[in-house]
Amino acid sequence: MIQTLRNNAALIMWIVIIAFVATIVFAWGMDITSRNRVKDTVGKVNGKEISLRNFERMVNLESEKYAGKELKDEKIRSIRRQVWEMEVSRILLRDLFNKMKIGASSDEIFDYIKRNPPPEVYSVPQFKTDSVFDTSKFIAFLNNPAVYENEGMLALEKHTEQFSVPMQTLRILLSMQEFPFKSEVEYQYKEETEKAVFEYAEINPQKFNAPIPSEEKIMAYYKAHQDSFSTDEMVNLSFIKIPKISTEADEKAIYDELVNLRLKLNPLDSSFILEAKNESDDEATASNGGYLGWIVRGTTDPQFDSAVFTVKVNEISMPVKTKFGYHLILVEKREKKDGKEQALVRHIFRKIMPSAETLDRLSALVDSLHETIAEEGIKKVDISKLNTNIIVDSTGFFKRGEMIPKIGYLSGAGSFAFNHGENEVSEILENEEGYYILQIKKKIKKGILPLEVVKGKIIEAISDSLRKDIAYGYFKEFISKVPDKNSVASFSKYDSLIVSGVTDTVEKTRYIPNVGYNNKAVSVAFELPLGKVSPIIEASGSYFVVKPLWQKKVQKPIPWATQEVLNIHKRMIEERLERSYYDWYLYYKSSAKIEDNLNQFYLD
Repeated sequence: MIQTLRNNAALIMWIVIIAFVATIVFAWGMDITSRNRVKDTVGKVNGKEISLRNFERMVNLESEKYAGKELKDEKIRSIRRQVWEMEVSRILLRDLFNKMKIGASSDEIFDYIKRNPPPEVYSVPQFKTDSVFDTSKFIAFLNNPAVYENEGMLALEKHTEQFSVPMQTLRILLSMQEFPFKSEVEYQYKEETEKAVFEYAEINPQKFNAPIPSEEKIMAYYKAHQDSFSTDEMVNLSFIKIPKISTEADEKAIYDELVNLRLKLNPLDSSFILEAKNESDDEATASNGGYLGWIVRGTTDPQFDSAVFTVKVNEISMPVKTKFGYHLILVEKREKKDGKEQALVRHIFRKIMPSAETLDRLSALVDSLHETIAEEGIKKVDISKLNTNIIVDSTGFFKRGEMIPKIGYLSGAGSFAFNHGENEVSEILENEEGYYILQIKKKIKKGILPLEVVKGKIIEAISDSLRKDIAYGYFKEFISKVPDKNSVASFSKYDSLIVSGVTDTVEKTRYIPNVGYNNKAVSVAFELPLGKVSPIIEASGSYFVVKPLWQKKVQKPIPWATQEVLNIHKRMIEERLERSYYDWYLYYKSSAKIEDNLNQFYLD
């Protein structure tokens, strides 16, 4: 087996490594400032250009990871940003490693690859024993000199020498001060291990009404909090949306199509599986022939669940409508396990979508509306006699690069919003949800937001403060008059504004219903003497009173040799190392000169 593996080393390694190193070859290893440079650049990092051509090649390579899936515009936008950040990081780190002269010896390169095989390697049959990855076979493979004549392996070696080992060294240097003290491990063990049962009573300030603040108070707040109102350029858009909604005729056509398809499929051959692979709209299961696996009764959509446990085994159901769309369901097996009925299920799925005829009709409607709006503006359009599904609204203010409120991703909207003047009307724009016509309602230049823009937020902030004062005073007076001050769990019996009760046996680091997650009220309940009622505590936006009934305390010394403590210690080190590197990188990046031109090429 090993001899065969060695004889085919170059071919095997090229196949499994190429996916791993593809992006490295085009990014880390290439000279992005020399012969590959094109006129357009998506940006610069400390004077080093990232060419548009190479950037798009990187984006395409990253997109290939989603082969077979339809990438939505939002995902493509996310991939572009991800690739940009990756390139910035690589350039900054490469320069740093060169300045610090951090490299790697041959032994370090071999040792790193041996301990960190590329992910693709784990799926290669020649490296497995009894279907499990066998490290010894991989090491034997690496010990073959012929391997290192392969182009893919050379690229992996170069990446390991120039990036992987230096990055490992950098992390070690940054982590020198990041190992937790014994006292810190003891504290964390205590936080995660101690348990308690306690009574609680809570009053939420949002249950109270606050008077509307005067104009004088609003202006005083605005002047006192100027720093919090600074902003980049912002735009507020008026818009009309004509949703792409299917009609009853569209839905009937989909139903009829599935009824006819059902007659052509044989549940006992491969026709159902092939149809699911080629035509099902369920991207997650289509490649597996619509395979959903074992479904336990009562765990899926009610209509789907009813059909699964009604249709006969090895028969195809009639089309079943759920909130997702229409399904043809094939139950391959049904059995009872641990007292629960379950079924092995496949399905062919169809989304309920508007037909071409419906879209044509909506397109004609939006064309007509656009002519009117271009002349008179959105405010002048009377839609009461038009399609009842039409939406007229405004987005509220948003900044360049932000997702547009109430609209989401809409190609062309960002470019229109920030490159046109007030009252201008856009062309007809379109996404999966509908057709849009936009009009610029208001623009704000970079600087301090005007009072009229932030007035609502100011009123809410002042009102929140007033509600808290009212709630605290109300709770304090209630406690002074309640018949049994020591029975905290019964407080709600005397006042409907108060929520009270007794917790289960709880841990501090887990969410506690009606109390919250590891807040001040929880901490007090774990530390207060048993049976003692706390003063009023502010936590998680509410006011609490707690009384501990039972506590399980951690005794010192803690059991250092147990796996539980060792795991906490290990996790604390890993978290600190990650945080240490992240904090360092953000600081290092902030000192770099970075020119980001992505918006010039991909504003939306």
